[in-house]
Amino acid sequence: MIPVYDSFDWFASLIPLLIVLVPAMVMVRAGAARQAIFIVAGLYLLALIAPRLALVHLVMWLVVAALVPLVAATGERRAGVPVLFGALAVVLAPMVAWKLWPNDFVVTLNVWANQPFRWLSTRGRSSSTPRS
Repeated sequence: MIPVYDSFDWFASLIPLLIVLVPAMVMVRAGAARQAIFIVAGLYLLALIAPRLALVHLVMWLVVAALVPLVAATGERRAGVPVLFGALAVVLAPMVAWKLWPNDFVVTLNVWANQPFRWLSTRGRSSSTPRS
């Protein structure tokens, strides 16, 4: 049976988050801190709906965060344009693969993203619990 998702639960979690998020945005002025707050809030809301997709979202933002200084450092140099196009290719490659090979991409992505959750779910078992 496919579980039915109730969107009310998502909005019920969004309201308390906004009570914390709006004052945080007013108090925090640093751009990097604001971006981090938005990323964490987005991850939280996405994890409520699709935990595996939240993991992919986190990895994507970590890749983007690693590429931004590289692109910025080479922006005014001779290698700036190739580095920019390479960074764009790295970021857009998963979306292109998803469009070209949708079934294989979705299955591979789900299997990959499920591995950390499988590891976490088996980690809490005691050694006295028999494994089947």
